Amino acid sequence: MRMKPLFTGLAAGAAYGLGFLLVEDLTAAVLVEARFSGRQLWASALLYMALFGGAGLVLNFARHAGRRSRRIPPDPAALPLALTAFAVFYLGMKDLPLPLMTMSRKALLAAAAGWGLVVLAGYHILRRGLRAGAGRDRRVRAARMHAAAAVGTLFLILILRVDYDARLRGHLLAEGWRWRAAAALLCAGLYPALRAAFHAGRNRRTWRRALAPAAGLLLAVAASAWGWQMLTRESPPAAVAADKLRTPGGPPDVILIVVDAMRGDHAGFGGYARNTTPHLDAYSRRGVVFRQAWAVSSWTKQSVPALLTGRYTGKAGVRDPFDLLPEANLLLPEALRDGGYHTVCFSSNLFVAPQFQYTQGCAEFHPVMKRGSRQLFFPDDAISSLFHGNQERAYRWNLTDSDCAYAKADAVEREAREWLECNPETRGFLYLHFMDPHTPYLPDPARFSAGKVLTGRDMAMMRSMHHPGDSMRVVPRIHDLLVSRYDDEIANVDQALGRLFRHFDRQGLWNHALVIVTADHGEEFAEHGFGGHGHALFRESIHVPLLVFFPGGKYAGRVVDQQVSLLDIFPTVCVEAGVTPPEGLDGAALQPLLEGRDSLYLATRRPWFAELYHTLEEWPYRHSYAVAQDGWKLMWNVARQEDREDWWGLYDLAADPQEGRNLAPDQPERLARLRAVLDSCRAQGDDQGFPRQEYHDDQRFKDLYEQFRAIGYLR
Repeated sequence: MRMKPLFTGLAAGAAYGLGFLLVEDLTAAVLVEARFSGRQLWASALLYMALFGGAGLVLNFARHAGRRSRRIPPDPAALPLALTAFAVFYLGMKDLPLPLMTMSRKALLAAAAGWGLVVLAGYHILRRGLRAGAGRDRRVRAARMHAAAAVGTLFLILILRVDYDARLRGHLLAEGWRWRAAAALLCAGLYPALRAAFHAGRNRRTWRRALAPAAGLLLAVAASAWGWQMLTRESPPAAVAADKLRTPGGPPDVILIVVDAMRGDHAGFGGYARNTTPHLDAYSRRGVVFRQAWAVSSWTKQSVPALLTGRYTGKAGVRDPFDLLPEANLLLPEALRDGGYHTVCFSSNLFVAPQFQYTQGCAEFHPVMKRGSRQLFFPDDAISSLFHGNQERAYRWNLTDSDCAYAKADAVEREAREWLECNPETRGFLYLHFMDPHTPYLPDPARFSAGKVLTGRDMAMMRSMHHPGDSMRVVPRIHDLLVSRYDDEIANVDQALGRLFRHFDRQGLWNHALVIVTADHGEEFAEHGFGGHGHALFRESIHVPLLVFFPGGKYAGRVVDQQVSLLDIFPTVCVEAGVTPPEGLDGAALQPLLEGRDSLYLATRRPWFAELYHTLEEWPYRHSYAVAQDGWKLMWNVARQEDREDWWGLYDLAADPQEGRNLAPDQPERLARLRAVLDSCRAQGDDQGFPRQEYHDDQRFKDLYEQFRAIGYLR
């Protein structure tokens, strides 16, 4: 076979790829306000040209190879249509209603073959239809096929652009089939106009021949107007009951802000050397800084339930990633709703979401969705699931957005601010959950990590290590880059909170609001051999920031060094809101500490106690527990296998705040005393805990599985 057809297919495929990218990016710019960079556009262009060029080469080879047998007629005009069919196959495979994540390789190949046959059959049926009648004329047939390929590509891009962008999909969800109908009518209207354009100059034009293209253009304009109306239609704000409106001298608004995975010692007001939180530092003078605030678990699934119930983690009945929050729990939003508050939640965390029953007590729950893929052929969840590999390269070349795993701080801040603007008189409880400092660390823009990159050798080392924390100990450069990116993510949240707080200034909200800024857990950077979180209960995992702004600047400027717990937030809010706290809370209100009544605070709270249930079967420990009392901390890791020994850690926090020297072998009597306290706390959780409720929604499991992989919880 001569080489010319192969090069023709390669060139045609590359041209189609460039056209696909151009239409896709123009559509994204109109629909989703996409941001592009020169590096990202160049990389995307090269990859699209390579992908479609290879497909065009193969398709043209198959077409010419089939000439003798006539199985594939030699029709050059059919190549763009065949490339469109290839795009449908490639992009449609990911969205098949199949459990692709759990299928065997053989079953996956069978599914791909079946889907390929469906696409091939559709291609042949469409090609036959386009060849009918006047389509036997080669020029007419070419015009028809080129026009069909163009409108088919446009329709595919429109549908997937909406489907891949979670915010746009959520906005159009109420429109049902109408937005798809608008896209179909737009493409149907463009077809006769494009067909005439591809055939222009080859036949004499008459008014009759121009009638169909003109009517098609009118239809396309009408469909575009219809679609634009659906895109820009704003939903009216929900009416708030009269008893939920703010009254002069009444209870204050309550705004609880949780920054996921933010360490207490990486905030400027917590003593950090880097200027990660300039806005929070400036506003902290109006509030109270608690320098020794501790979470009660080292990952979200077990920490947030404790935060919202004011009880030890074991009582909430949540252990595994797919456990639901049992409805028997009384959450803080429920207590405040019954006290006359309109309760609203804005969360970009996959665990703090409606599917896990966090809507309890919430009049409104707004999951803040990530922006979505920057390019359709390189979806963010597929890139981010291959951690330390494609994700890093895609981030370096700007092929993926920084919010490929979750919505960033600006999205959460914007939605919360818009709600406040629409509800200026509402006495509200707002829960805001930011995710930026959580893995993967993909800051935009880069401040402290500017100019620092992971080399190919670094990524290979990180993949070869048994645990990500190992590479940070071996290569200081990797440690520095990850910490710098993590600090950049904190700075991004600080910038968003600065905008939100300035809105509080304009609304005068500080005078009648209790605002709390904290985190659900910390983050590990190989201080004790781990990276990320959810591995242990050392200080770096449980020390979190706590900044409390009381209404009217009450207690402003105070700094508290007493060790406090996130369990104290529930009773503190109840006291300030005038709501009777439920019985059996394990924390205590913080106000006595600020009024010089430390003994009352210490007498009403239970010992600090933390729990961690390990979900990975390969992890050597099943459970981890920790307790602190009188300046000492005890940790207990329960071995998963019976032939392994449990691990005990005892630390003098006054002399060794970083928990570097284990005194368990040297202090058996103190260990025994703290173990008795630990056993007592464990018994309370075991006796009063609610039964677990597991997540069983198979329809959404695949989507959740991909997103959990993106943030590093599943492999």
